[in-house]
Amino acid sequence: MEGPPTAEATALASANDQELRVACFCEENCWRLLYRHLNSSSSASRWEYFAVFISNESRACPMFRQRASEATDYVCWDYHVVVLRRPRDDGIGTERTEILDVDTRVGYPTSLESYLAGSFPHASSPDVNASCLPSFRAVPARDYLALFYSNRGHMVGGDGGWLAEPPEYACIMTGAAAKEERYHKRGNVSNLDSYIDMTSNGGEGTHGKGKVYTLEGLRKEFI
Repeated sequence: MEGPPTAEATALASANDQELRVACFCEENCWRLLYRHLNSSSSASRWEYFAVFISNESRACPMFRQRASEATDYVCWDYHVVVLRRPRDDGIGTERTEILDVDTRVGYPTSLESYLAGSFPHASSPDVNASCLPSFRAVPARDYLALFYSNRGHMVGGDGGWLAEPPEYACIMTGAAAKEERYHKRGNVSNLDSYIDMTSNGGEGTHGKGKVYTLEGLRKEFI
């Protein structure tokens, strides 16, 4: 009897990026978007891709113009994940750094500057509470594809039921550490939390997990 399809197979089989969206599983949406673009698109040679985790130390990050909220309202995510791509430095000219977020109303794809302005308009207010400001962990795409794994346990409630309808394809358990027997013995069934954590930046356990930026730091690095 055949099991469920793989994340890789569904990423390549979808008619377009938007069809990859599974609500409330943004880390997997991002993983499959990256896999799709790096394995089925000629644009992979023109762009440098990243997975970008959005959160903060309090894990309560307001974001506007998300499909999970009304058009003029915001949703407060504990974390969100998007794809960032910037043109490679090969002199091709006019292309801009873009965000691919299947959960946003801002546009798809859209420029990084437009995405930041539309998603975090409160960040420019002098009265904003600093605890509401976003941080960003930018992870090189190939590192994310090689290392991420999750059994979706964070989406199971106290009663054992799902907090949101899970994807129909199999869990992404192909990350390098997930294959090692010593990790299974320690009960490690997901490394999602290490990406969401915005307090660690290059320390122990963060190899291949990219770099953390403030909003302004992200602008300076990628725009």
